[in-house]
Amino acid sequence: MYDIQLEVDPPNRTVRGTQEVTYTNNSPDTLKILNYKLIINYHKPGSPRLRPASEDYLTSGIHIDTYKENGTEQKWEDESDGTNKVIVLAEPLPQEIGRNLFNTVTKLTLVTSLVLQMVTK
Repeated sequence: MYDIQLEVDPPNRTVRGTQEVTYTNNSPDTLKILNYKLIINYHKPGSPRLRPASEDYLTSGIHIDTYKENGTEQKWEDESDGTNKVIVLAEPLPQEIGRNLFNTVTKLTLVTSLVLQMVTK
């Protein structure tokens, strides 16, 4: 389940918002990490790309202000973030199949507050 709230400010080339994602582990494995796709970071200076980019194409990328797992704020360092961000979960997320017998948590709610800079041509 996704709940995304955005505020767009075109004159300042910014988007601010929050997203809440509830993730159910349907895999056969207990998850210890998540891989966030931060595609907008493709526009950061120094990001690998096939050809050089002009200055008006580049932005500072996405900035995560807060990050929470099941309501508990977790540390997020975005200085060296590329387009993939691997997060080690505070508590592993067990598989859903057969685990509810023990009342274990099989869903993870992630809340992220973010700011990103848009590209204009």
